[in-house]
Amino acid sequence: MIGDGISGAFLARDLLKSCGDIAGGGSGEMPALPVPKTIESHMPTGFQGFRGRWAGIKEYRRMRREIRRLGVRPAHVRVEEDAPVGQRKTRIVPLRIPSSRTEALLDAARANRTTLHGLLGATLCLALQPEFDGSVVTFASPVNMRNRMEPPVGEDICLFVSMVNSQHRVDEDTDLWALARDIRGRAVEQMERGAPFSFLTLMNSITARRWFFPFTEKGIARHARFALKHIASQGTAGITNIGQLDIESTLGPLQIEAVHFVVSPSLLGYFVLTAASLQGTLCLDFIHCEPLVSHERTQAIAGRFEKLLLHSSE
Repeated sequence: MIGDGISGAFLARDLLKSCGDIAGGGSGEMPALPVPKTIESHMPTGFQGFRGRWAGIKEYRRMRREIRRLGVRPAHVRVEEDAPVGQRKTRIVPLRIPSSRTEALLDAARANRTTLHGLLGATLCLALQPEFDGSVVTFASPVNMRNRMEPPVGEDICLFVSMVNSQHRVDEDTDLWALARDIRGRAVEQMERGAPFSFLTLMNSITARRWFFPFTEKGIARHARFALKHIASQGTAGITNIGQLDIESTLGPLQIEAVHFVVSPSLLGYFVLTAASLQGTLCLDFIHCEPLVSHERTQAIAGRFEKLLLHSSE
């Protein structure tokens, strides 16, 4: 499926409902959704046409200026073994946080004037810190654009997500809560000035160049190389958090305990964390590309993350 994580959640919800209905003796039929409109038709006027493309260019320049201001290139997780894009394999290390501990994490985040997303982002950066080849981190957060569109999108199955990113200095002495507040604050500031719309127009302008990125094997490979060189190279790590899922825990004879999902790591950096909540349980997935980062190494990173995260609410 080509779509965002929330589209995947809607699709999983409906498929599970249908499977539960069939297992219970029903037909499993569900009404068809209308064909969604293009994302461009939902963009605010100020981000359409030439004005939108110019806004995207300015946002890209802003990001590059911020990196140059820091005087060093963004850190990356050290690569164990490089490989062409076509030979890379995406794998996950799952982690579940029970509802009682998730509630304690939410309380701790509120008490420290941040959000669960900020806490997860800061914890990821600190868990990855021993793996970095530098101290300046570019942290990326996908933004759900569904309710920001005009009109709002609702439950369309499509790609209605954008991105904000920010730069932070991270070392062994970095305070977890200060970093969590900084990640949240920088994301809020960018959303308030419309940066997610600017990023969307930038990416749409790039992918619309069919003559340069045709939908062929060579065109897709060319697009992947472009994204890795000009966008992923600017990132260190990221987290995509789709929040509380509207999926019932009991669907006919089926018992749904957790939902895990995987995204492409290209735009977020080579190391990505996904997060979703189901009936209070926090479902996390550490996404990595082999052979760049081994599965065993990712398991160790996930272990450090879990220890730091649970300690933050004690």
